[in-house]
Amino acid sequence: MSARPATAKVFTVPASVSLVDALAESLRAQAGEDPLALAHYRILLPNRRSLRLLREAFLRSGNGKPLALPRMSAIGDVEEDELLLFGAPEDLLALPPAIPEARRLFLLTRLIRDWRGPGGQQPSPAAALRLARELARLIDAVHTADVSFDRLAELVPESYAAHWRRTLDFLRIVTEHWPAILAEEGALDPADQRNRLLRALARRWREAPPPGPVIAAGSTGSIPATADLLGVIARLPEGAVILPGLDTGMESESWDKVGPSHPQFMMKQLLARIGVARDEVEPWPLPARWREKAARLSPRTRLFAEALRPAETVERWRDFRVEPAPALAGVRRIDCPGLREEAGAIALLMREALETPGKTAALVTPDRALARMVRAELRRWQVEVDDSAGSPVAASPPGAFLRLLCRTLAEGLRPVGLLALLKHPLTAGGRTPGAVRDLARRIDRFEGNANSALRGPATAPGMAPLLDALGKAGVPSGWIAELKDVLAPLTGLEALLRGGGDCPLSELLARHIEAAEAVAATNEETGGERLWSGEAGEALAVLLAEARASADILGKTDPAAYP
Repeated sequence: MSARPATAKVFTVPASVSLVDALAESLRAQAGEDPLALAHYRILLPNRRSLRLLREAFLRSGNGKPLALPRMSAIGDVEEDELLLFGAPEDLLALPPAIPEARRLFLLTRLIRDWRGPGGQQPSPAAALRLARELARLIDAVHTADVSFDRLAELVPESYAAHWRRTLDFLRIVTEHWPAILAEEGALDPADQRNRLLRALARRWREAPPPGPVIAAGSTGSIPATADLLGVIARLPEGAVILPGLDTGMESESWDKVGPSHPQFMMKQLLARIGVARDEVEPWPLPARWREKAARLSPRTRLFAEALRPAETVERWRDFRVEPAPALAGVRRIDCPGLREEAGAIALLMREALETPGKTAALVTPDRALARMVRAELRRWQVEVDDSAGSPVAASPPGAFLRLLCRTLAEGLRPVGLLALLKHPLTAGGRTPGAVRDLARRIDRFEGNANSALRGPATAPGMAPLLDALGKAGVPSGWIAELKDVLAPLTGLEALLRGGGDCPLSELLARHIEAAEAVAATNEETGGERLWSGEAGEALAVLLAEARASADILGKTDPAAYP
């Protein structure tokens, strides 16, 4: 077994430098002209998005030349098969699998549904599902923080109000009942399994360091298990940890005052956990062009660092001196009257950058509404942007289509929902989407009797009353026949949703998917090909497959709660 070096090798890359580009170019320089040299490297990055960015950076740095890329893995999205490739012990094969998310959600929902609140009240199915999601987040947060529920009862002394005791009683679901269910399932919570995988890899590398360079870049060790692995990597014979934008210029007094709300706090915690002093962290050897950029932007970096100084030492601002011109070169301030104007201005600036050769643009904002509006503005110019925060699968085109279809039927095919469904890009009904949209416009704009079905008083809910009302309004029979043909696949799901009695969730899911695929089918493609293709479609297909596999857990449910 190789001896562990006494010192840790921890580096940092300035915040003004692209970490993935600097890493790719520096590693290519280390590898020299050998196109296979990089294959001996192991690189760990925070998530799968950073893996993709690093692959793209290697392609940019190679100028099109073929090369073997390093073995790369995401620490935050670690999987068992990846760790086995990285040299984790084979006893991982005996580690229980992570419980599928849908199954966990349904099991927690069943526990909550059976729980009785004050006065013996039982949560509604929708409320039980919402609470199950929150409990799942709580369980993952506890595992991520590497703590347990053992001392939960001590948080609520007897002198506290009664509602605190009821909350503690509710949380017995995760302290008493949930561990027994996991044991019965032979599974682990996803966050717990991730921690065990990371610790297994750290243990293996501590005992038998892997051959070749191992580099962990971009992670701040916010997860304790990740921090422990970084500590092992930093002390491997050929290991290195690269921190993103560590402030090495802050004086020690201010560094000691850095608290949880400060951007540097996670790295401060990491260094303390792995036993490395801040002054032991060295700058990563940057290629020349990145050294020049870091030097050029040094005044701006110093200005931002001062702006983020801990509140306890802000009196040092009196002694801070910086030239405004170099520090704020290229920085513009735009005051907008509202969110829409702000989104439009940002979108224009990003489009201008994209039209400049060699220039890139990025929007950094905590405001998800603003990010969505900028994305929509850019889409007007056929510019698709990569949102690092991701998009909910329910908001994707296939997800919105499935929700709209179900909600429209549950509401009884009311005009607003019906027209929205008919005009959705995925609605085809065996025709082309354009033909169905044209049919919807014709019926919507038809000027017949004053008692029009879509513009006059509301009709009785359901497909049959709708078609009857359209006939009475004078809508041509050919149009009604077309509409009936488009909506025909929905009769089975409509009968379940409006039947009035409980039915199995598995049957609801099956009818919902069958109806969606039939309505989405065109004269050239099946509904499955249109719904489940692309990144969003594949993610939705996996989610629904997991839900169908575990739907029997909840047994029969009220169809009114399904939409």
